[in-house]
This record gives sequence, structure tokens and C-alpha cells, in this order.
Amino acid sequence: MAVTREGIPVRVWSFPGTTSDQVIIRKVKDDLGAWGLHRVIWCLDRGFNSAENRRYLQRAGGHYIVGKRLRSDSREAKAALARPGRYREVAGNLRVKEVRVGTERFVICHNPERARRDEVVRGRIVAHLEARIEGSDRLSRDKRFELYGALSTKSGLKRFLRLTKDAKLRIDKAAIRREAHFDGKFLLRSSDEALSTEEIATGYKALYEAEYWFTQQFLPVLEAFPHLDPLVSPSPAA
Repeated sequence: MAVTREGIPVRVWSFPGTTSDQVIIRKVKDDLGAWGLHRVIWCLDRGFNSAENRRYLQRAGGHYIVGKRLRSDSREAKAALARPGRYREVAGNLRVKEVRVGTERFVICHNPERARRDEVVRGRIVAHLEARIEGSDRLSRDKRFELYGALSTKSGLKRFLRLTKDAKLRIDKAAIRREAHFDGKFLLRSSDEALSTEEIATGYKALYEAEYWFTQQFLPVLEAFPHLDPLVSPSPAA
């Protein structure tokens, strides 16, 4: 979706689910270029964050705001999170601080409400995991390995599970402490020096809200009314 700076939609594209991100970016960029719109700022989720994509987006004066994985092995992400500095309050229950890693500009965002939600969700996951491994010490070694393998297929559970040297299943308390460090945080990267820290944070938040509306509001309507053509039919709310 292409929108004005105020958030007014001007064009929407639809692609098959198997379309690669490079194809999507090039198509949208070329279409906007045909309208004479080159000075655009792209708000992208973490799936589009590749060096090749970022370089392409900066052609003809374009810029980007892109999410970066906090839990990745990226040297830049680790360096950005390690930088000291104070958070500053901005609109929409958001705290932000800007950091530099070399010449790259990053913004660390913290949402207290989301932090509380992350803590609650993690607590539920750990409680479920504790119930699944309760009494597992009485199982045979092979059965413990079998249970560990079954639980490890679910990334949400595997993150907080460890196997001891004597093949016993335990909650990984160190992993819980590490995860708590990320509660309510997300990391953004931007190439635009003209944008303020607040504009970068709120720009990405708008992307998050658009994705939430699409998955939580729009898709359920299509599932309930499969005969509707989303490209030509008016919104049921209209």
C-alpha cells in the first residue's frame, strides 16, 4: 500500500503469496516511478531486510525504514542494542532512542504495553512447558529424548527448554532472562537522515497497524464472504 505522509492511501497492489520480495519491491518502485514519484520512504518488515533490497530502495533518492531482528546473530543488531543512551517518550505510548553503528542509523523502540504482553505470553508458554515435562524424570532415557524431540519441533517451546547432560528435561531459566531483555522492544534501521527519530518510529508503527488491520479485520471478512472480490468490491463497513 502506498500512502501519503498523512497516511492517506493512493495505491494498493496484490501479489500471489509465492511472489518474492525482490519482485514486489521492483514492481512497486517501477509503478511509482512511472507516476514521477521517486522520493518515497519504504516501511518494510524484517522479511525484506537484505542488503540488496536496501540498495535498490535507495535508487533515485528513495529511503527506507525497515525492521531488524533483535534475536538474530547480526553483528549490527547486537552492537545497536549494546549502545548506551536514554529513551525519549514519543506519541502513542512509545519510547525511542537513536544509536549509530558505524555510519548506519538505528532506532530502538520500547512499548511498555507490548512489554507487559510479551511477559504474560512468555509466562503462559513456560507454564505449558512445565506441565508437559512434569514427571519426565521417571521416563526412560529414550522416552525423554523422544519427548524432547517432540517439544523441540515448536520453536516457541524449544526456546525455553534444555536437555541436561544426563538427558533430563528442564526449563532454561537463562533463556527466560535473555528473552525478558527484549520485552516490548523492536529495532529499526533507516537510511533517511532527514527523518526525526519520532517519524521513524511512528512510520513503522503505521506499518504494524496496517498489517494488523489486514490480518485481523480484512481477512476474516473475505473468509466469511468468499464471493467478494477485494480489488473491486466496497468494504462491508462502507
